[in-house]
Amino acid sequence: MSDFENEDDIFKKMQAEDDDIKPIDIGADTAARRSQSPGSPPFPESDLINPAEEFRQEMPEELASHVFDSGINFIKRGEYVDILRKDPTLKVLRIGGGWEQRAMEEDKVDIDLSVFFLDRNEKTREDSDFVFYNNQSGFDGGCKHSGDSRNGAGEGDDETVILDLNALPFDIQKVVFIFSIYDEEMKGLNFSLVRDVFLRIVNEDSGEEVCRFAFEDSELIGGNGIYVASLIREGPRWTFEATGQFVNGGLGEIATQYGIVVQELQSSG
Repeated sequence: MSDFENEDDIFKKMQAEDDDIKPIDIGADTAARRSQSPGSPPFPESDLINPAEEFRQEMPEELASHVFDSGINFIKRGEYVDILRKDPTLKVLRIGGGWEQRAMEEDKVDIDLSVFFLDRNEKTREDSDFVFYNNQSGFDGGCKHSGDSRNGAGEGDDETVILDLNALPFDIQKVVFIFSIYDEEMKGLNFSLVRDVFLRIVNEDSGEEVCRFAFEDSELIGGNGIYVASLIREGPRWTFEATGQFVNGGLGEIATQYGIVVQELQSSG
């Protein structure tokens, strides 16, 4: 058989694999099917992050000294913390997200916590690198999602993700945490309807909080998705970066930015 025939066989095999790609369903959770919707008008003055943006190579010294020496868990937008330096015993993380309805008489806001595991090109490698309410486990149980909380009722974390850092393969370079609003009736819901929004990292073994990124209520003026924060791998280190960037588009649009093929873009007002 000639080299040309070998290459042709390889091409046909790759084409067949592409044809087998199945779009992922983000339109339903595990409790009940959610109706699909074509999307809502974008919120004005919203700007999507560029997923091809290069990884930050090092932490600014002035930020590092502020975070490491203060002993305070709260961090602000744009700040970083080396979580293993902050807590050398940290192996399994509990990432908790919380929020409260701003006014009880308003439409209930269903916020979802989702996680994307990215390679050096800031893309998911496969569908299982996207953990959310409809795919609640990844990396052979190394990542587990608590499931969907529809209204953020009660104190503390509304949705959580348990993440074993040792379960992540070395080609995972970045872990991105997203808040998105599910707006199945296309009402134009946005983050101005909620308050006390936060994301925190807890040492699952000790129960100690490592860091917390909380939004000021004055920042919650719109948008239907937030690139909340990232964990960035830097050799043996994992650095938590508070991003806090509000965006337009539902979870489906954000997932598409990271290379996920979805059945239909989700409506998120």
